[in-house]
Amino acid sequence: MDRFRIENSSDRLRQYLLSRGYLEKDERVVISQLGGGVANDVFKVESSRGEAVFKQALDRIRVKSHWVIDAERSNVEKDALKLMRRILGPEFVPAVIFEDEENFIFGIEFAPEGSEEWKQRLLRGEVDFDIAGQVARLLAKIHNETFESKEVMRRFDQQQRFLECRVNPYYETIARRHPKLAGPIKSEIARILTLRKVLVHADYSPKNILILPG
Repeated sequence: MDRFRIENSSDRLRQYLLSRGYLEKDERVVISQLGGGVANDVFKVESSRGEAVFKQALDRIRVKSHWVIDAERSNVEKDALKLMRRILGPEFVPAVIFEDEENFIFGIEFAPEGSEEWKQRLLRGEVDFDIAGQVARLLAKIHNETFESKEVMRRFDQQQRFLECRVNPYYETIARRHPKLAGPIKSEIARILTLRKVLVHADYSPKNILILPG
């Protein structure tokens, strides 16, 4: 099946959003590329609807090594956002405002002006234990609310994607490059693949957490 590809082009994205009815023909719109597009094409779209982020998953990650991942992961991410917003509330998780599962594209609310990556604050040496505590409590809530959930198992129990996105490129790669460590690493891989209890974010990192103004 031929799928639409943004191909890092704001013009292509604009035409696509026009064809989907998200934008009007004579509407004033500003589309700008955002950073961090290693695994996705990521753009900010400013229109009469407000500000939004649009993402399309890539089939091949933009890194030196050959890293291919099924773009269907985009639909999983989109559904996970919906679930986490339900669990944590709208003050912590942006709303999904557009979705095209066939082309692996979705749009979410843009973060409020003045938001900042937690990572940037930490790199400046700004350590706030209140923020760290809140981050920990949010993760605990996700785990508690999804513990042994049949609904979560049906939608998100996809071990092959976990292997493609995390185990193979990280654990397996390190094991190959450092044979002396291969034994313990293989043992840990076997252990984590037997655990199926809660929904795992898989990239719960300061670079993926925004601190909102106030």
